[in-house]
Amino acid sequence: MGLHIPSQSPLAHDGIATGLSGGGLWSLWDMVSFHLRAFIDALAELNIAQTRARMHDPDEFPSDEGLELIRANLAPIDREAANLALSTVRGRLARIATFFSPSAVSNYGALSHEINELFDAVERDAREEYFCHYNKARIAPLLRMSDEWAAVFKAFPSARSEIQEGVDCYALGHNTACVFHMSRVAEIGLRTITRERGVRSLRGGKVSVEWGTWGQVFKAIEPTLVAIRGKPNGKQKSAAIKFYDTILSDLHAIQSLYRDEPMHLRGNYDDGEALSAMFRVRSLMTTLAGKVTEDSRRAIPWSAWK
Repeated sequence: MGLHIPSQSPLAHDGIATGLSGGGLWSLWDMVSFHLRAFIDALAELNIAQTRARMHDPDEFPSDEGLELIRANLAPIDREAANLALSTVRGRLARIATFFSPSAVSNYGALSHEINELFDAVERDAREEYFCHYNKARIAPLLRMSDEWAAVFKAFPSARSEIQEGVDCYALGHNTACVFHMSRVAEIGLRTITRERGVRSLRGGKVSVEWGTWGQVFKAIEPTLVAIRGKPNGKQKSAAIKFYDTILSDLHAIQSLYRDEPMHLRGNYDDGEALSAMFRVRSLMTTLAGKVTEDSRRAIPWSAWK
């Protein structure tokens, strides 16, 4: 995903930030207020520590008071290195920590050298941290994701990562990647409705449902609806037929518009098409979530149709 944000940050929340390893979302003001400002302040304190070490004769041994002042100056960079997972910096800080032990016998020259190395470590680690910038014209679906996809996240937990990555790809301007992820979300819906319809295999038992093509699955589902279509007209029949017709119509459209093309390296998608893919797939999965979950193995009971 986009910008890294530590899980302990007050900015972290479900659906956007998932900790340093999973990425998260920062505004420019958040970066300035919560990290850049603190990081710059920590560098200023590190500079003071370096100056204090250089003020003394290299062969002079630090007093307890002198060490305590330098330790206080290093505390902010230690805190920021932990927040940002700067591994090289933390390793250098661990070495410097030995200077503050009761048995330490190192002089100011050695301490100054270690602080110089710490500066180099900060620069190396900082150069390996990269950030993406979201265009504010594309960020809205990402900001609304937790609310708009809430029912789908609950009913289809395995779809969460695909949804998050798809919406994130759109926000970053990667339209074709967004469409690809959305088609994978729709496939979770396809397999779910196939199981709900009692289809366990395809082509006379030769192919597992999980490995069948979309066309094979559609062909297997239709006969299971014959009994419903043959029931006496009424409110329940109307609701059931509307549900299945809507689901299958949406799936056919998604296959035609968004699945077959990117799977076979044909065609790219513009902003409008990516937005449409997100809307269609969210509508499909939200409709499904009203009646089934990814764990459903039985047909929707007739009493559920109202």
